Amino acid sequence: LDPQRAKTLKLLGLTHVRRAAKLAQEDAPEDLQKAIAEHLQKALDAYEKSLYLHPDPDLFYSLGRIYEQVDQLDSALDAYQACLLRQPQHERSLRQVAQIYQARGQHPQAIAAWESLLALREDPAVYFALGNSYYRSGDAVRAAQAYNEANRLEANSMETLANWGNALKQLGQLDEARLVYHSAIE
Repeated sequence: LDPQRAKTLKLLGLTHVRRAAKLAQEDAPEDLQKAIAEHLQKALDAYEKSLYLHPDPDLFYSLGRIYEQVDQLDSALDAYQACLLRQPQHERSLRQVAQIYQARGQHPQAIAAWESLLALREDPAVYFALGNSYYRSGDAVRAAQAYNEANRLEANSMETLANWGNALKQLGQLDEARLVYHSAIE
C-alpha cells in the first residue's frame, strides 16, 4: 500500500472510524474513551492527508461527521462547506450544516440550508425542521406554512401538529390552533 495514495489514506481513515465505533460498543470505561479519541484523531489525520491529495466531496462530509463527534463544530462546518463547494447539492452536508446552525440558534443560516434542501426534494422532516427554525426566529407565519407542508406530506404527525398549533396560537388563530391540537391528540 502506498501511504501517499489518496484512496489508501481514505480507507485507513475509514478503518479508524470503524474501530472507534466498535470500541464505543464495548463496556470498558476511561481507557476506552481514550482509545476512541485516538482512533478518531488518526481518522482525521488520514482523511486530511487524503483530501490534500484528492479533494473528494464525500470525504469532506465524512471529515465533518468526525469533527462533530469530537465536538469541533467550526471545523465540521468548514468540512461540510468544502463539500458543498465541490458538490452544491450534497444533501447530507446540507442537512448537517442546517442542524449545526439550528442548534447554535443561527436561524437565518439554518433556514437557508433547510430551504436549499427543499429545493432538491420535498421532505416532511425538512419542512418540520424549517418550521422550527422559523418559529424560533420569531416568524410564526412562515413556521405555520412549513408545518402545514410537513403535515401535507406526512399527515397527522403528532410533533408536526403540536408545533403547527403553537404557531397558529401565536398568530392569534385560536380556532384553527384548537383544531390542529385536537388532531394531534387524536
